[in-house]
Amino acid sequence: MHNKENRALKVAVFLVLLIIFFSSAVAEQVSFGESFVQDNAGILSPEEKALLSEILRQIYDSGRAEFAVVTINSLDGTPIEDYSYNLVEGRLGKEGADNGLLLLVAVEDRKYRFEVGRGIEDVLNDAKVGRIGRHYLVPNFKSGEYGKGIILASVAIAKELG
Repeated sequence: MHNKENRALKVAVFLVLLIIFFSSAVAEQVSFGESFVQDNAGILSPEEKALLSEILRQIYDSGRAEFAVVTINSLDGTPIEDYSYNLVEGRLGKEGADNGLLLLVAVEDRKYRFEVGRGIEDVLNDAKVGRIGRHYLVPNFKSGEYGKGIILASVAIAKELG
């Protein structure tokens, strides 16, 4: 009986440490600070990054939302929903307003996800960001024009935010 309890305790400790390790690994990958564009996958040209930064800065300055774009090479097997949520949890959006918005692009996995704060879901619901993704991201990503797709989607989001 003692061996089973000991083994269960070891497994529980291992799982807790594993969760802590992966949570901190994801959290350390991005620090938004003054830049709302984190091109970790290197898919944006300097010009695209500058234009995108300006679009996101205008959205931020308007007070409507804090919108960040993060590109990564791979999710390394993590579900994109978990990865994007862990990436922004408590680090994007004004406190109390929950107006954060993330576009995560995982290049090798050929996936993207919008993570929308509850404070702006009335303006940017799942249907709207889904339509924006299908209209601007999918066709441009298929042709390898990641920057163009991300910029066009960001402009469409800015229009939706008013």
